[in-house]
Amino acid sequence: PLIILLVIIMSYSRITAFRRKADTWLWKVPVIQKSSLARFAGLLGFQLEAGIPLVQAMDGSVMAVSSLFFREKIMEAKNEVSAGQPIDKVLARKGIFPEIFILTLSSGQKAGRLGAFLVRLGRIMERETDNILRRVVALAEPLLILMIGLMVVGIVMAIMGPIFDLSTLVK
Repeated sequence: PLIILLVIIMSYSRITAFRRKADTWLWKVPVIQKSSLARFAGLLGFQLEAGIPLVQAMDGSVMAVSSLFFREKIMEAKNEVSAGQPIDKVLARKGIFPEIFILTLSSGQKAGRLGAFLVRLGRIMERETDNILRRVVALAEPLLILMIGLMVVGIVMAIMGPIFDLSTLVK
């Protein structure tokens, strides 16, 4: 099992086609999706607030996300945005973004404060991701304690079993 895991990790880091396929599958995991979107939205909003043009900010923000699948989708969207299309419509057509993300982009554009809206959305998504991860860890702790307890019981039984067998032979 350890060798298989090592092969998967090596394939992910070295084979682009494997990484693209894995990232496409991982994008469907809500925690990973929210984490990537939070990082992207926060950085994009920060850059827009600093006065960087949208297309250039999209270029810089996408590099903060490790998902190859997400990077490709944003680069496709960047090309369409640079051609003059609104970012909310472009990302909505991609079909991979949550509705709240698209609505925030649309509202931010209409209000003329896209950067501020994105920074706030990034913080909200980051909090949601942290809350989900806290719940997962809180659920995993009792399971880990139970597994360790079962391992200790197994070790004790492995040691005590032969001792009990010897004691029955002595009588």
